Amino acid sequence: MVLKAEHTRSPSATLPSNVPSCRSLSSSEDGPSGPSSLSDGGLAHNLQDSVRHRILYLSEQLRVEKASRDGNTVSYLKLVSKADRHQVPHIRQAFEKVNQRASATIAQIEHRLRQCHQQLQELEEGCRPKGLLLMAESDPANCEPPSEKALLSEPPMPSGEDRPVNLPDASTPFTEESRFQSSQQGMRLETEDVARQQNLILQKVKEELEEAKRFHISLQASYHSLTERSLTDLQLLLESLQEEKC
Repeated sequence: MVLKAEHTRSPSATLPSNVPSCRSLSSSEDGPSGPSSLSDGGLAHNLQDSVRHRILYLSEQLRVEKASRDGNTVSYLKLVSKADRHQVPHIRQAFEKVNQRASATIAQIEHRLRQCHQQLQELEEGCRPKGLLLMAESDPANCEPPSEKALLSEPPMPSGEDRPVNLPDASTPFTEESRFQSSQQGMRLETEDVARQQNLILQKVKEELEEAKRFHISLQASYHSLTERSLTDLQLLLESLQEEKC
């Protein structure tokens, strides 16, 4: 039997430059916030699909690497059972080299899998960026009803004959205008915060994509190196067996 190493052929994972979404930036009272808020749900879904695709890709690689390691173990046991007592140390040495490299590759894939699962969990739980939530809670327009503000800002009106006739209520238009300006400012701040969050996530996705490419290239190099060393070890083992038989 021959110790063998398998290689996983997989398409290079391409992550779409999509961003997780938050809930709508405006309430039903203010109307829709624009086309960007309508597409946020699709962007978040695409990003989660990309991470899931990478998890499937790494899981398949892990399965193949473990199957290859198990096959090498079976081959080693068969060789040991048929070899002479003097040949066993050479066979064991060759097997240990191959097994160490396979175990290192498996550990690396498992580490990447844990990272991907953590990223997927963060994406599924973080529907709304924390910056938007804190800003919405600190918005003065959301802390106190406008009617109460109007009442507090109104001076006490005199009663009876001292009360002016046809006195215009200046507090009402001022309150409505302040509320409108506060709402517009809150929407603008939320839009800017969403843009910052999108830029950060896009940058993170690009870095993850580059890391995935480097990891794929590293796996290919490890496979070729493993194949060459395995062939060399097996060749030396066969030559040693031939010399002992002669």
